[in-house]
Amino acid sequence: DPIGLLGGRRPQGYVHNPLEWVDPLGLAACPDLYDWYKYNRSKGMNASEAHAAIKNASPQEIFDYSLHRQGLSGQDYPINFKEKFSAGNYKYEVRAHDINPNAPLGSNSANGPIFRVGRSQMGVNPSTNQGYGWEYGSPSGGWHHTSILKPTSPNYNPAAANDTHIPLPNGIIP
Repeated sequence: DPIGLLGGRRPQGYVHNPLEWVDPLGLAACPDLYDWYKYNRSKGMNASEAHAAIKNASPQEIFDYSLHRQGLSGQDYPINFKEKFSAGNYKYEVRAHDINPNAPLGSNSANGPIFRVGRSQMGVNPSTNQGYGWEYGSPSGGWHHTSILKPTSPNYNPAAANDTHIPLPNGIIP
C-alpha cells in the first residue's frame, strides 16, 4: 500500500520536494499546478472548468498564464520574454521575440513580433525508452513535434513551423 490510506512508510517519497513536503494521503496539489488552477479561478471559472482549462489550454492561454507568473498582467505584451515552468505532466517554455530578419519572407516571424509555447511531457516514452521531446503549440490548438519543425528534417512541415510562431497580440495582458 505505497500511497493508500495508510500512506506507506515514506510519505515524503511521493511529493515533488521530499525535504519540504509530506503528503501521507496524496491529497495535496503541487504548487505550480495549484497556481495555474488559482489563476483560472481568478478569471471566473468554477473548480471543474479551472482544472479542465489546464489540460486543454491553448498556446495563448499558456502565454498569458506565463506572463501572469512574472507579474505582467495589466501591462502591454512584451516583445522580449522567456518563462519556464512545470504543470501537470509537462514542462513548458514560453518565449516572445521581435521580428527575425532571417526568417522566410512572408512568415509570421518575418512580419512582426511572435511568441512560441513549447512543452515536453515528463518521463520516458515506453515505446522508445527515451524522453518525449519538445512540441510547439499552434493557434488551432494542435501541437507539433520538433521533428517536423526543423528545415533539415526529412519530415519538415513549413506550414506547421510557421503556425508555431504565433503573432504577438496587441494590447493589454489580461
